[in-house]
Amino acid sequence: SLEHEASCLALSDPTYGRGGPVAGWQPGQSRVVAVGLWTRMDVLLLELPTLQLMRAEPLLGDVMPRSLLFVAFERGNYLLCGMGDGHLISYCFHSSAPGLAPALSERKQVPLGTQPV
Repeated sequence: SLEHEASCLALSDPTYGRGGPVAGWQPGQSRVVAVGLWTRMDVLLLELPTLQLMRAEPLLGDVMPRSLLFVAFERGNYLLCGMGDGHLISYCFHSSAPGLAPALSERKQVPLGTQPV
C-alpha cells in the first residue's frame, strides 16, 4: 500500500517494465503503474504486483499531477502527465533490461489551458 493518497494513476501496457519473471505476474498483466500523490511533486513508477518503487521522477514545479496516461505513438512509448495548472508534461518511457528500472527521458511541457488536465 502507499503511505499517502494517490491523486492519479495509470497502468502500463503489459510489455512495459522489467524483463524476466516476476513472482505473481501472469503474461498479459501490467508490470508498471505510474502514481501521482497529493503530497509529492513527482511521479512514482511502481512495479506490479509488489508496488516496489522503481523510479521517482521530479516534476520540477509546485503543481501536483492530476492525470497520467501511458501511450504508444509512432516514435515509441510515452508517459503523459496532466497537471493541475493546465500544463501537459510528456516523457519518453523506456522499458528496462532485467533487474533495472525503466527510464523516463526527453521531458517536454506544453500549456493546454488554465484548468487541471
